[in-house]
Amino acid sequence: MDYLLKRKTLAQALKKAGYRVISPFKVQLGWVDVAILGRRSIGIDFCAGSYESSVERLTSHPFREIYIVGDCDGCTSEAELIEDLNIELEDVEENSIVGRIEMEESKLKAKGIEDATAFIYIVGEVYEEEADKYSYKSLKLVLPELKRWGFVSSSTREKIKPKFFASLSYEGYRLAEEVIGKRLKIFEKKLRKMAKDPMMYLIALGLSRSLKLKELDNELKELDIKSLLEFMKKTPLNLKAIFSTQLNPKLQFSEFLVNTALNTKAVEVAEKLLRMGLAAKVNLYSPFGYEMGEEYMFAREAIEALLKFSYAEIDRDIIAEFLSLVYPLYSSDVFPILNMSREYLMKAKDMGVCEFDGTHFSIKENFENYARVRLAMLIEKAIQSLS
Repeated sequence: MDYLLKRKTLAQALKKAGYRVISPFKVQLGWVDVAILGRRSIGIDFCAGSYESSVERLTSHPFREIYIVGDCDGCTSEAELIEDLNIELEDVEENSIVGRIEMEESKLKAKGIEDATAFIYIVGEVYEEEADKYSYKSLKLVLPELKRWGFVSSSTREKIKPKFFASLSYEGYRLAEEVIGKRLKIFEKKLRKMAKDPMMYLIALGLSRSLKLKELDNELKELDIKSLLEFMKKTPLNLKAIFSTQLNPKLQFSEFLVNTALNTKAVEVAEKLLRMGLAAKVNLYSPFGYEMGEEYMFAREAIEALLKFSYAEIDRDIIAEFLSLVYPLYSSDVFPILNMSREYLMKAKDMGVCEFDGTHFSIKENFENYARVRLAMLIEKAIQSLS
């Protein structure tokens, strides 16, 4: 995980030189290592396995300049980058919180504090009243120690019969980042092995926006067309949250796959990351303390690593037809997808499932069934293109 230290060192040098820097920086398709904001607007990514992944992630944001740093063909060397930006790199000052805890606490207690902090980092917050019900079984026991160290604080959203939720303080966040960084280094080989699966890039991309995953009741065991057709007949198409003109179409397709045909595969990925301490399966609670089901949550760093290590291309025509099938289910205004999907909107008209005059669009009752069949065929085509 050399890129973790390299981007930290680079970000520190850039800040010292007066640049406005965010590291890592969220883009449409995941994250890039360093972003310089302002007049120059520069995106920088250290190539850690896939040059194509770096290119796609960097170009998904309107940077004026981009650098892919490494030893690969097309990459900029670190020396060239330093010269172009007119900076000097210095060793990052290590102020290890883990080291401080391990000096002051017993080995067992220190590990409990580190593990609990990393768990809360992944899940965001924990409902204190039900702390003994989380998958990290020692959480209730360790919470008082976390508060004593100042790693967590409690808050409530209700004034009457308040329900308290614990979340990380700034110091707790720093500790958790350090613990997660250590786990990434320990499991780097396993993560790289996972990334060899051609589906991994799309799964990681589909998880990157929310860092969450719900397991479907409708399990798909085979990816052949017969199974896909049967699966899509039963799968709710209530996925409005992923269909926005502000989102990258490839991201939308990846989120769709993770929430439908690749859900079982994504759950397998979640279970592997869970065993590495890079994901968690948690009960969800409302601000009033009501239980709202379960879901997997992921350490951002784990999904980021899988995106860096892997890459998969999806044919533009697949995404164009995908948008033409799903977008009309939520909006009669198809103008945002006209340039990309006009051909497939006309195809739907020819099949008699919609009305379309090139501008105005309306679906008929049989459009949803048509969409389900075509989506099953598109999923099969996309998956076959990965092998």
